[in-house]
Amino acid sequence: MKIALFDATPHWSGGSKRVFLLAEGLKKLGHKVFVVCLPDGVLLKKCAENGIVCMNTKPLNDIDPVAFMKVYSLLKKEKI
Repeated sequence: MKIALFDATPHWSGGSKRVFLLAEGLKKLGHKVFVVCLPDGVLLKKCAENGIVCMNTKPLNDIDPVAFMKVYSLLKKEKI
C-alpha cells in the first residue's frame, strides 16, 4: 500500500517524531511511504537517512495553491 504522511513543523517535535516512527514502522511492514515536510526540517534529514521517500514543500500560508499542486501531483503520480 502507498501511504503519504504530512508534517509542517520546522523543528523536531512530538508530531515530527510520531510521523517518523509511523513511516519507519509502515516501511518495515512493506508499505511504500511518502513523507511530505518542510525543506529545512529535521524530519526531512531523518527520513532521508533511513531510506524513506521525502518530498519537501514550503507553503507560503495555509492555502498556498503552488504547494497544494505540488502535493496533489505527487499523490496523483504515485496513485496514493
